[in-house]
Amino acid sequence: MKQDTQLGISLYIEESMIEAQDISRTRLGFTLQRIAEDIVQALGYVGSMVAILEADGSLPVYALYVDPALMTRDQIRSWQEKISKTIRREVDIFNPEFAKVNVNDEAYADNLSFQAVRKKRQIVRNDLSDLFVPILPNNKLVRETVNKLIQPALKIEQVVAVPFFLDSPGGGEPQVLGNLFAAKSSKITPQDIQILTSYGRHAAAAIELERQRSQTLQVARQLTTNIQTRIRQRDEVLQQIAESVVKVLGYVGAMVATYEEEEGALPVRAFHFDPGLLTIEQIDDWQRQLSKVLRRDVNIFDPEFARVYIYDEQHMDNLGVQAVRQREPVVANNLSALFAPIIPINALTRPIVDGIVQRALKIKQVIAVPFFLQDAADAEPKIVGNLFAATVHPLGFQLEEIELLQAFGQQAAAGIFYAKLFYDLEQAYKKAEERREAATIFGTMAFSASKSVHQFRNHIGFIRGQLQLLPYIEQFSEADRQEIIKSTPRVIERLNIIAEILNQLHEPWRPINVKSTDINTCLVNARNKVIPEHATEGVKVELQLAADLPQITTSSDMLTETFVIIIKNGVEAIHARGGEDKYLRISSQYAAPAILIDIEDNGTGIEPENLEKIFEMRWTTKTESGLGFGLFWARDYIEGLGGHIDVQSEWLKGSTFRVLLPVQEVVLDGERGA
Repeated sequence: MKQDTQLGISLYIEESMIEAQDISRTRLGFTLQRIAEDIVQALGYVGSMVAILEADGSLPVYALYVDPALMTRDQIRSWQEKISKTIRREVDIFNPEFAKVNVNDEAYADNLSFQAVRKKRQIVRNDLSDLFVPILPNNKLVRETVNKLIQPALKIEQVVAVPFFLDSPGGGEPQVLGNLFAAKSSKITPQDIQILTSYGRHAAAAIELERQRSQTLQVARQLTTNIQTRIRQRDEVLQQIAESVVKVLGYVGAMVATYEEEEGALPVRAFHFDPGLLTIEQIDDWQRQLSKVLRRDVNIFDPEFARVYIYDEQHMDNLGVQAVRQREPVVANNLSALFAPIIPINALTRPIVDGIVQRALKIKQVIAVPFFLQDAADAEPKIVGNLFAATVHPLGFQLEEIELLQAFGQQAAAGIFYAKLFYDLEQAYKKAEERREAATIFGTMAFSASKSVHQFRNHIGFIRGQLQLLPYIEQFSEADRQEIIKSTPRVIERLNIIAEILNQLHEPWRPINVKSTDINTCLVNARNKVIPEHATEGVKVELQLAADLPQITTSSDMLTETFVIIIKNGVEAIHARGGEDKYLRISSQYAAPAILIDIEDNGTGIEPENLEKIFEMRWTTKTESGLGFGLFWARDYIEGLGGHIDVQSEWLKGSTFRVLLPVQEVVLDGERGA
């Protein structure tokens, strides 16, 4: 069997159909049923059926109607039950899965439908059973039941199968789409065949429209997938819509305009023309002609030129403005309706637009289809834009076509929505990065202030101690008095330091000193800050520092403070655990291209459920005094150097913090100042 006879609507045999396709199938089924009813009611036939040829060669019956004055549906079911008992299997001619033949299967060669499709012409028979073999077994008992009981009861003299076709582009061989069946109480005449053939063309048109709609839905689905997974630019989405309208629906051209609410404007953002009918060079030539007539540049590709305003009285005659204001598709016979008043339509310009251009393209009608976006179930749909198309069909735009264009319009609305969503997400990401940078700066400021306040307290403590000695200086020995006097320069030095600290607190954004920094020195200084060298607090501290480590460029004070935070947490965990054997091991090594620092303790460790939380802001186990800032800031600072900080821990056995620092010189943005 030729491939062209195996056409049909895959819509019916797809296992996965979206809701819109189910609706389309119902629409087609309704149309075919109306055809079957009209043949009986308007033309006086006893009964009629319509079958569609599907891709696998099957011909299921999708519409059936019998004159109820001759036989009711209940009577038909009663006959079916009798036949079911005879052949010992269920009979249901209303079910397409039962009432079908296959034109590729020679077992159906005696069937009237099979013969009509194979021969591509009408076939007339006198026996009703010829319609149903071998769906119903071709035996004497069944034939007599159908031909001698049912056929006389319905007063049927002849039955006919009339295949209907789809004309092939370019005048090729017509493609069979299905069969139209009719049963008559008299002879089937040539005039009957002509009328039934006309009804068959109606069925073919409905099927072809359904195929077109199905194809449109598939394209729309693909557009939606692209929009959701790949496309981020609004204009790219709209361009795909315009191209699909032309390629799938066969229009001369299509344009998409978006609605700019602040200005009430409708600028054209995308367009596509059938390159076989119209080239960009031709458009440019016509634009040059119009430019000469108008004495100003005409450029329909420029959204600053090709735009109208829905609240401007001068634009009320524009097709796009009318569609948006009426909130429904608007059709016009003149191409100029699309461009007025962008291009003033007068005695000079009309012959070019409606004459030269429209006649050259054989355009019959143009249409503007508004599309909307529903923000909420109870909200008024928001106008998003217009979809424009031009057709050469002699009958112009049919209702079904307008529905398809509305479907494309909704895809355009979805495209704009997703493009805007991606844009908003990108902007939110940028703002998040800005907030992170700001947080880094404020973190630097907080560190600076915290460190300065701590130093401020130490210096004041030293000065207070010296001042407290002055009232009693006469009571000291001469040697002690001289020692106190000798400390005066140190007091002055401390006062100068306090002044500098106050300056820094007054201007916390001042740059922190960034220089080439020795990591081992920072580790030792951090260790001494937490546990003074000669006051181990019962904790054995082991330093395993690799010699000749490369230096990195950063603030030595801030790197030291990072190690202080980690070491201090370790010491606190050690004391919390208690016991005799308390140790803290600090090591460094060079593992090109990075330096690894391990700070290991045998403290309480970290409970497994808390391992992911310890670096979070405001998370702390210190219910009374903890702010939950230290480790959060430490990790942020290390990552700002291009490094990484991680922890491994076992509950009640201890923890190891590992800091990785790249050797290349990396400067934290916040260290450069705000």
